Amino acid sequence: MEIKEEGASEEGQHFLPTPQANDTGDFQLTSIQKSPSEPQLEFILACKDLVAPVRDRKLNTLVQISVIHPTEQGLTRYSSTEIVEGTRDPQFLTGVTFPSEYPIYEETKIKLTVYDVKDKSHDTVRTSVQPDHKDPLPEIGRSFLGYASFKVGELLRSKERLLALRLRTSDGGKVVGTIEVSVVKMGEIEDGEADHITTDVQGQKCALVCECTAPESGSRKDNLPFLNAVLKNPVCKLYRFPTSDNKWMRVREQMSESALSFHVPKELISLHIKEDLCR
Repeated sequence: MEIKEEGASEEGQHFLPTPQANDTGDFQLTSIQKSPSEPQLEFILACKDLVAPVRDRKLNTLVQISVIHPTEQGLTRYSSTEIVEGTRDPQFLTGVTFPSEYPIYEETKIKLTVYDVKDKSHDTVRTSVQPDHKDPLPEIGRSFLGYASFKVGELLRSKERLLALRLRTSDGGKVVGTIEVSVVKMGEIEDGEADHITTDVQGQKCALVCECTAPESGSRKDNLPFLNAVLKNPVCKLYRFPTSDNKWMRVREQMSESALSFHVPKELISLHIKEDLCR
């Protein structure tokens, strides 16, 4: 199995407008219970028994993740996985994460669209909005395989927080495989303890391991109010990598915009202007 990073990838983590009271009417949205400093939701994806459009073709699989807000009519593309080459049972290393400020609720619907990428040099991820009932638009270099959708609440309430969804063609008829959605919980392990879950990856038994320290622990807990006041617009990415001892290492990359990056230069320029005016 070969894995190739998607070319010209753009993370479509553009936040949807936060619903206003007059938009929702009597419709109540259920927030996700979370720590203020943690992403609201993180999950990883894997496909099984994918059906190739052409017999004996080796699939180069990519999953496009889209969001349908309960108060919105359109579908917004959010992010995508990397391209996994040469297998009908791909396990994607790139996860999906929704930052703490993203307006996601239990009623939010997530659509997973699976593509067979033929020409990776033309493959890009575009952020756009289209009506939910329309079929995926044809794109250069990729072939539509199937799609599945679920509500966030269904995933959170599922057994072991894992959903196995059937992938269907655009007309909703033919089943072309299965996609598994599994919630990732990072930052729960303390005192060196780790939960191990055995899974079968390409004939090998691998243990899923989450060995990380909660961001609230230690001295950082006292600094959280200050950090939350300074850091805005977080962007999160989630990855997992197989280790030499047949386990998974999970990595979360977090980036935020610092308010001081703009405030301090602005104040310095203002002081220089005032100094010049006083001369």
